[in-house]
This record gives sequence, structure tokens and C-alpha cells, in this order.
Amino acid sequence: MLRYTQIHARARSIAQLGNVIAAMRGVAAARAQQSRRQLDSVRMYADIVADAISQVLPLAPAKAVDRQDNNGDNGVTALVLFGAEHGFAGAFSERVLADAGPDIAATVLLVVGDRALRLAQARGLKPVWSAPMVSQLSNAPTLADRIGAELYRHLHAGRIDRVEVAYARPLEMSGFEVVRQQLLPLDVARFPAKDAQLAPLLNLAPAMLLERLAGEYLFAQLNESIVHSFAAENLARLQTMSAARENIKQRVASLTSEEQLARQSEITAEIVELAAGAMSGKNP
Repeated sequence: MLRYTQIHARARSIAQLGNVIAAMRGVAAARAQQSRRQLDSVRMYADIVADAISQVLPLAPAKAVDRQDNNGDNGVTALVLFGAEHGFAGAFSERVLADAGPDIAATVLLVVGDRALRLAQARGLKPVWSAPMVSQLSNAPTLADRIGAELYRHLHAGRIDRVEVAYARPLEMSGFEVVRQQLLPLDVARFPAKDAQLAPLLNLAPAMLLERLAGEYLFAQLNESIVHSFAAENLARLQTMSAARENIKQRVASLTSEEQLARQSEITAEIVELAAGAMSGKNP
């Protein structure tokens, strides 16, 4: 049986661990809340770009539209997968990798998040590029630019024909779902033509403008994917830390009870020892 001092030291150590978990839980909650606030502005930007594409599509030559709307199954697909940067988020990255699709090994894989990268490599996948996930959402546009530059490098080299993204999106009640969607070429069906009375005033040829808007839409969608993934990862970490905190509370309560019993046993043993010593001193 453990002595009182041992149990006391263990209870104190677990309580200190609880303080660390509480701090991690607080950080995760703050980051999840921050991402929810930023998501509205990110979506608004993506909607503005999508609206511009809808206005330009009727003006662009058929050849330019066909080039953007190449949605066939032929060709090589680049998949940008967003996972966790760190641990303590439960099975977040495992779930993203599992739900990204059975064809993930056949894609040109780009991974964001160190934890997700290590899990992908452990599964035998060979990403061609990786980057850390942002720790602050203010860095999301920079990361989106880096990913976009890498994708266009592969596109211009003829190594890929399509670009898709896989990321976790928080659900309204709890948990998250893994979303996989095409970014390039543009799915023209997603941009219904606008019935405008006046054609927009253009300073660029419609074909060139459509190509630049496609690049801008790629940036907007990557940015939105980062914010969604950031929110989902921190919500998963928040849930994991909340469960850990409850387990620690129960463990500390159990150790406190054991500590009291051990202390009572030691006091009883001391009293018995003193009484026995006193009795032996009286006997001749």
C-alpha cells in the first residue's frame, strides 16, 4: 500500500497537470471563437469573387470557359489536405486522412499540419510538399499564398490537371465533417450567370479577367479551408481537454480519499506503536 507522502505527491502532480490542461483548454476555446468570428469575413470575400465570376462568364469566349470548366475524370489530381499541427486533438488528423477518400494515394498530395504529415507518412503516403498549420489566423493569407504558389508551380509544369482540397469543417451542434471539393478547374455550374441590365465595365479582356478571377477564387477557397480547419482542430482539442479535465478531477478526488485513508492508517499505526511501547515499559 502506498504511503501518505507518496499519495500526496501523486495527487499534487496530477493537480498540476490539470492546471496545464485547463490552460490548453482555454487557448483552444479562444482560438475556436476567433475562427468563428473571422469566418464570416472570409466567406464574404469568397462570395464577392464568385459573384464577379458569374458576371464575367457570359462575356468570356467559349474556349476560355471550356478551359476553366474541364471537369473530366482524366488527368492527375493534386489534393491539399489540412490536418492538425499538434497532438492533443483526439483522432482529428486520423479522421481527416480516413475521410479524404480512397484515392488519396493516387493524388499529388500536399499536407498542411505537422501531425497530419507524420500520420500520412506512417500510412505509406508520400506528400510532395508540406507546411505547418498556422498558429494564428492572421497568418492564414500568407499560408494560402504559399499553397497557391506551389499549386501553380505544378500546374505550369504540367504535373497536375486538377486541384482539390480536403479539410474538416465544424458542425453547428458539435463535432466536424470532412469536406473534399474541387478548386481548379472552376466548376462553372457553381457560378450561375447574372441577369444584369448593364454589362460590367471591364479593363481587361474577359478571358484574362476570368483566369485571374479563378486564381483569386483559389486563394479565397484556400483561405476559407484554413479557417475551417483551424476552427475544427481547436474544437476537437477543446473537447479532448474537457474530457481530460473531468478525468483528472475524478482522479484527484480518488487520490484525496486514498490520501486521507493512508494518513489515518499511519496515525493509527503510530498510536498502536506508542501504546505498545508504553505497555512494554510498565511490565517488569
